[in-house]
Amino acid sequence: MVDTLVLRLQPSWDPTWGEIQVSPAYRDELRAALDAADVPNSEVIKASAGETLACVGIFAGAAAPLFKALTPALKAFLSRHDNKRVEIQLGDETATMVGYSAKQVESILSKADEREEKRAAQQRELDGGHG
Repeated sequence: MVDTLVLRLQPSWDPTWGEIQVSPAYRDELRAALDAADVPNSEVIKASAGETLACVGIFAGAAAPLFKALTPALKAFLSRHDNKRVEIQLGDETATMVGYSAKQVESILSKADEREEKRAAQQRELDGGHG
């Protein structure tokens, strides 16, 4: 049976902050990959009962869109798990890979940034063009 590694990408109201939810057994390894790629991160403690994924808060700063900043870290992290089934979730979309695909990871993260930019533009429009 193939082990499944779950990554759930959770943007926040601020386009430079977000959260990655990951299978708990991989939290420390993911954080090490984020540290190696100079992506500021911290453990997030969820207070809800039944949480099955470990949470890591991330910060991209002004240097790059949030998920683009994650690309080197996630590529390095996932390259170590090419024998696993990987599910990457963003909102209601899920991409499943068996084995590692750098191009697929880049595509998923690029779509995530496009989705967030569209959401931010809609919010600016609602705010009357401010923000």
